[in-house]
Amino acid sequence: MTPEAQRVAIAEACGWSTGAASASHRTQDGVRRYLDAINTPNFPNDLNAMHEAEKVLTADDQLSDYGRHLLSITKDWRPYWGPTRVAHATAAQRAEAFLRTIGKWEDGK
Repeated sequence: MTPEAQRVAIAEACGWSTGAASASHRTQDGVRRYLDAINTPNFPNDLNAMHEAEKVLTADDQLSDYGRHLLSITKDWRPYWGPTRVAHATAAQRAEAFLRTIGKWEDGK
């Protein structure tokens, strides 16, 4: 997936709307956020944005799947050393794992 496609897919999963005329998201504090190149967080390049996105993974099975996807993406299979690569996963790796977890990752796009 292109970084832009990832941004849109993650934003939608976080509650942003992509209606043609009024693509927006109203946050908990009532501020309207618009889904466009300026206001949409750059999830694949921003660890803080991915940290916020990860908060929508609430179900235990989603969190388990997310962890497994991160292990696979970072190739962290060292059972005795602990998941150090997962702890240092990049925003791009977290974005891919997030999208795979929610079933929105598209290979080759």
